[in-house]
Amino acid sequence: MDRNMSGSIPHELMELLERLGLADVGAIRAAESQVRRLGRDLPQFQPIWVDALAQSRVLTPYQAAEINRGRGEELRVGPYVLQATLSSLGYARRYAARHFESGDWAEVLLIKRPDDGDTIGTLGSLVRRASELSADGLAPLRECGNEGGRVWAAMGSVSGQTAAEHVVRHGRMSPGAVLEIARQTVAALAHLEKVGLAHGDVSAATLVLGERGRAVLLAPGLRPVIRSAEGFAHTNLAPEYYDSLAPEQIEDGAVADRLTDLYGCGCLWWHLATGRACFGGGDSLGKLRAHVMGETVDVRGLAPDTPADLAAAIESCVSRDRAKRPGSATELARRLGPSTPGGRSELVRWVKPSEGTVPIRVPSSGNRITQRRTWPMLAIGAALVGFVAVLWAIGLPSQPVSENRETGLEPSPTAGSAIPGQEELLDEPDVETPAQPVKVTQKASSEIVLEADGPAALDPSKLVDGVHVRGPTDGRATVLVRGSPIPVAKEDVLFDGIDFVWQAGPIRRPGTDSSAIVQVDSGRVRFRRCTFQRASGQVTDCSAIRWVFPVDRSGLTLPTGKLSLNDCVFVRVDAAVDVRAAAALTVECDNVLHLGPGPLVRLNHTPPVDEPLGLALTNVTVRQASSVLEVHEKGAVPKPGTISVNAKLCIFDPRAGGSLLSFAGSAAPAAIAKAVYWSGEGALVTPEASIAQWHSPSGAKTELNDAAFSIAGLVRSRVEFSGSAKPVIESNVARRWQAPLPTADAPGIRGGALAQPVE
Repeated sequence: MDRNMSGSIPHELMELLERLGLADVGAIRAAESQVRRLGRDLPQFQPIWVDALAQSRVLTPYQAAEINRGRGEELRVGPYVLQATLSSLGYARRYAARHFESGDWAEVLLIKRPDDGDTIGTLGSLVRRASELSADGLAPLRECGNEGGRVWAAMGSVSGQTAAEHVVRHGRMSPGAVLEIARQTVAALAHLEKVGLAHGDVSAATLVLGERGRAVLLAPGLRPVIRSAEGFAHTNLAPEYYDSLAPEQIEDGAVADRLTDLYGCGCLWWHLATGRACFGGGDSLGKLRAHVMGETVDVRGLAPDTPADLAAAIESCVSRDRAKRPGSATELARRLGPSTPGGRSELVRWVKPSEGTVPIRVPSSGNRITQRRTWPMLAIGAALVGFVAVLWAIGLPSQPVSENRETGLEPSPTAGSAIPGQEELLDEPDVETPAQPVKVTQKASSEIVLEADGPAALDPSKLVDGVHVRGPTDGRATVLVRGSPIPVAKEDVLFDGIDFVWQAGPIRRPGTDSSAIVQVDSGRVRFRRCTFQRASGQVTDCSAIRWVFPVDRSGLTLPTGKLSLNDCVFVRVDAAVDVRAAAALTVECDNVLHLGPGPLVRLNHTPPVDEPLGLALTNVTVRQASSVLEVHEKGAVPKPGTISVNAKLCIFDPRAGGSLLSFAGSAAPAAIAKAVYWSGEGALVTPEASIAQWHSPSGAKTELNDAAFSIAGLVRSRVEFSGSAKPVIESNVARRWQAPLPTADAPGIRGGALAQPVE
């Protein structure tokens, strides 16, 4: 590059662009005018140049972000330059890339923490074997390398979106489209069988659906190389990356082969036909257990229009018994038949392009193309300037557009970065109860601050997705709830530093049950540094958090939900979390004090196989409560979903006659006992407490045999607390215990991080 012609560009940036082959003299010249417009009177710092190059489409948004973060050198991987991120495989990150010399498009995979010390050698062998693959439905690896500790592999570029992305955006697919995908998939696997190679990861994340009716499986053979072992000891991936893992791989550590690939096919086709994963799981452990213990529902129960031959193929493929699966992909291909023009046309009609995505177009930086594009852009810019001048002349208002005239609030200093869809300023809420004047302000588009000397009222209609509801900076807020729970229907709402106090009262919202403080009608909500209590002197029972999700249960897609409790306290509540959800759920409790009298978590029904529950408990203290988990049976469930409890450094001291697990129903919980898995380390239970009890409708209580449950990581030990089980934080801190612990950290709550409940 001629530095005399582009002397204003920072020297380091110019050298980086040269090394990456991203810009030449023409590109720099075209961006200089944009730099002047962006920087105005400011010095032309590197971020201004990067933004200008991105707006000129010399750099992609991903490249610009990486350069601004100081990671520009990492854009070069072997002979490739990364252009944009693609959907992940879990064990490898996918990127669109271009070859440094030829400019050809490719996909580059960056491997995450490979298990095998000789990963490069094994990958090299896989690349050599992949050279024999020539099927249209496969995208095999072509190159691999290790650069600065980064293990990478490359394959040809595959246009389209993954099946997982398609289902998330558009729901379940038509039967004809699923059948066509099934035919193309088994044809590709049959080709793999001929060369003696297993794919190892047939799933919605590795299947790309092209716009021409092609279904392509990415990176055959890669997962078995990267993850040499699978199972309960290897749960470091997100749950969705275990959607197609065969039971024998989980239980016995079996290697991937043609029969595990066929199991993955069955799970994949079931997923596409119904719009939900074949086996649910609130976390990775729950997903693995569902594969091992769960039974699949007939696909025609959720997708009744599924062709009989496809339904039969799915049923045989997802069998836990390997002998009942088809003998090979070649055999299954004969049963399903070949791909047809009509099937490909159906797939083309069904597969929609990703909404809101822009194709990556990195223009050549040669002078000819740059000059050709400069004049049209200047003409458009001149027209826009003239249009704005005309509008200004006829009298546009001079106030900043972010000012809200009705409320009189000043424009937010961060208005330029407001989150789309959350620009409205909140009005003052209607106060339901006699209380001191309350001021509710919104400091940013995603934050609601409650400021009051007395009880505050929170208007649920002001909640938006991702909002942070908190007390004042230098204190806490008290929300008094009377008669009806506060409904929360938005996702990713965070309540922070709030004391919720419930009183029985005359105020009721139509169609609501008043016996709860907060009712969560969404899938993801967090509570941090919050307290929940029934006001002293109240005799009516109430739960702290009632989780009703999803509200509309008519859909076919099985949702997943996560409720997080961090540094929270529960006093005088019937249940800390009352679960009435039909979904795969996770409840996380970190540093939580529950003083009863009800259970920490209550399920109002025995979960079926596709509604597993995961409880993650860390530094939790339960005192004077009826149980840790209470499950109510509403009819027999022959194959209940897994209930996974992972408890670390917890103390469980239920009230006299209480237990860790409590089951209520007309029959002893023989089936669900086999679905409960308790694990962890450093969790203590007092000697007098029962492990599990069954409560019959007549009120009789029966202690269940501990051997019927899978309990690990739990130790009986006497615990000495600082005081009695009263709503004083210091009284509930453990001082002495008898059992040895795996760490030097004390079990139970970390008292210094908890707020004292208001009286």
